[in-house]
Amino acid sequence: MPIAIVSVPVADQDRAKSFYVEVMNFAVLRDDPMGPTARWIQLQPPGGGAFWSTGSTRCRRAASRG
Repeated sequence: MPIAIVSVPVADQDRAKSFYVEVMNFAVLRDDPMGPTARWIQLQPPGGGAFWSTGSTRCRRAASRG
């Protein structure tokens, strides 16, 4: 079974997006706001395949504290 979605928590979404788009040549499928401090970024590698999404580690830390 092929991998369909990979989720990667990152500390800096702008830096991660820049790396994957400019260096790895990924396509941006969506970049939508998610609350005041985070975005939902969905990328796809060249040639299609899996969707790659990034979530802010800051957002996850805040949610885990309750």
